[in-house]
Amino acid sequence: MDDYYETSLKQNMLNAIGSIRSDVEVSGYSVWRSEESLNLIENSRKQYLKLFKSLPLHPQTEKFKPDNLETNPWRKLCVGASNGIGDPYAQFLTTTYLNDSNINYGALSSLFDLMIVMRNTLTGMPVEFGKDSESCGYWNACRIHHYPRGGGFMSEHRDTHFPSVLDKDGIPFLQVMACLSKPNEHFDEGGGFIRSKKGIKVPLDNTESYGSFVFFDGAMRHGVDTVDAHIIPDFLSPLGRVAAFANLYEIL
Repeated sequence: MDDYYETSLKQNMLNAIGSIRSDVEVSGYSVWRSEESLNLIENSRKQYLKLFKSLPLHPQTEKFKPDNLETNPWRKLCVGASNGIGDPYAQFLTTTYLNDSNINYGALSSLFDLMIVMRNTLTGMPVEFGKDSESCGYWNACRIHHYPRGGGFMSEHRDTHFPSVLDKDGIPFLQVMACLSKPNEHFDEGGGFIRSKKGIKVPLDNTESYGSFVFFDGAMRHGVDTVDAHIIPDFLSPLGRVAAFANLYEIL
């Protein structure tokens, strides 16, 4: 995807800020998709699949430094009755953390840059917020969640830790997700969902979701239903449910 199309996609999404913000305020979420976003996400998926097999898989509790991600992307197993910061919800997936501006991953860098710009614009923060972690105390946790066929899942929950941390600095918490997998091609059963403000379960993975961005209020309940429990999991398989995120994490 060349610079012209990346610029066009970014501008088109920024032009839609008003409607996206309105959707989130009214329903709790908004979905945005175009041929340009599909193009970027397809290329990002290809780069991720080329990269992830070359990375060692680390245990959930092993620590890494965000500053090292530019040269060493970090792939870890996320499994158990709680997540990496101790929040009590069960999960089974791998997460790959990447630097948001690594020139070796053109499409992925463009994807994360766009997600960061949209997140910051929608929450009223400076567009570059999170890029300079030393000055603001936060870093852009750009990552790929890969739920393997054979039981990948995340139990339904509401985010509590990060909203609480951000709230202390007056920063709104908004989830921005990019859908990098096709139901019925990359996996058969299960997938992501959110609960609308009316409590209705809204599936995030359907025939039209691949190539889309989802913006949702992190205070809403959400999760991932079990992905293809009828087979044995394979952590090196390109199949499964794959999604990208770009949240603000505090510097510890």
